[in-house]
Amino acid sequence: MPVDPYEYQRAEAHIEESEGDILVPQDWVVDGWDTEDENDPDETDDFEPEERKEGQAEKLERLHRQRQKFLIGRVGFYASSPGEISHAYALSSTDRVGGAAKYLATITQHQAYAVREDGEPIDTTDPEAAARSIAREFGNYASSARAEAHGLLELRAAIASREDLSKDAPIIEVMPLKDWKVQDWYRRSLTDLLRYNEAIALAQGTGEDRSGDKYSSSEPDVQQRLDVLISALTVGQALQQITERHPQQVERFSFWVQNLEKAYQHATGRLKAVLAKELSRVGRGPEEQ
Repeated sequence: MPVDPYEYQRAEAHIEESEGDILVPQDWVVDGWDTEDENDPDETDDFEPEERKEGQAEKLERLHRQRQKFLIGRVGFYASSPGEISHAYALSSTDRVGGAAKYLATITQHQAYAVREDGEPIDTTDPEAAARSIAREFGNYASSARAEAHGLLELRAAIASREDLSKDAPIIEVMPLKDWKVQDWYRRSLTDLLRYNEAIALAQGTGEDRSGDKYSSSEPDVQQRLDVLISALTVGQALQQITERHPQQVERFSFWVQNLEKAYQHATGRLKAVLAKELSRVGRGPEEQ
């Protein structure tokens, strides 16, 4: 199934918008899905003196660092946003009976009794709404991964076409910096390499947590970091990073498709319809099997 050139843009935009609307906090693990273990790096000492405890931002960064390291080792990819980190970690941290279907069902159950931070109950007339929204996120992660994988191959082909350049040549000799910015596929693929480099830095403890950033050319800070990356990369480095990153996006696509399929097998009603739609959107719908 051909990749829609606007698929990446739509998926990324929806991920950015929807993750802020989900009623389930991104660092919350559903009851029955928490992974308390004395060897689990996420576990903290509840008896640590208050003055020594981490601030919320530092704690979240440490949590994302540990979970990204876990994900690259367990499922073979770095997640691309705080919401994806949370969902992928919950689905892959332990072998749970029921898998994604149980995960979404437990979210629905939790929503029926959820309250806001001020103690007021959340409208529970449709407790399944959060599960349907998260199912759409799963579809957007898969859609984004497929588009990213395709774009990286396009980028590799563009670089490889310059047989006159050595591996030590700056990548801007393949195409001037100003041209990278106006070529949608290449800019997005280089933006994915930026995200990849920053995820590695986070996991290794050499960089800050950028997972919540909107990796968009409309964001001045992201554009500045992208300019630095493009200006610093050599042809050889770019090809090596594409070789590393492309299989991750393939694994990411497979992971989310498999979880959509598992959830679909046990879902009913409106949730099943949403899951069917998301599977169809990535070429894996029931009618296409």
